[in-house]
Amino acid sequence: KDYILKNASKLKGIPGYIVHGRFDNICSPEGSWLLSRKWKKAKLLLTPMSGHSWGNMGNFNAVMEANDSCKRWWNRRKSYYY
Repeated sequence: KDYILKNASKLKGIPGYIVHGRFDNICSPEGSWLLSRKWKKAKLLLTPMSGHSWGNMGNFNAVMEANDSCKRWWNRRKSYYY
């Protein structure tokens, strides 16, 4: 129980996104909020009109926003490694 919250320290220094639908009846938004407090480099995207499925338009758009942001982050660093 609470495995991710208990091990959030392992995510230290790693950037990421947490996407959570406000109307998710399976996982409480409180869990995402608590994780965002422990995972300092994460950005919490709480979608106001979505539930649990990433197929909801709000969640889908938030995942695409996170993906685009990660891509931009990678491309800025890519020239350093290549």
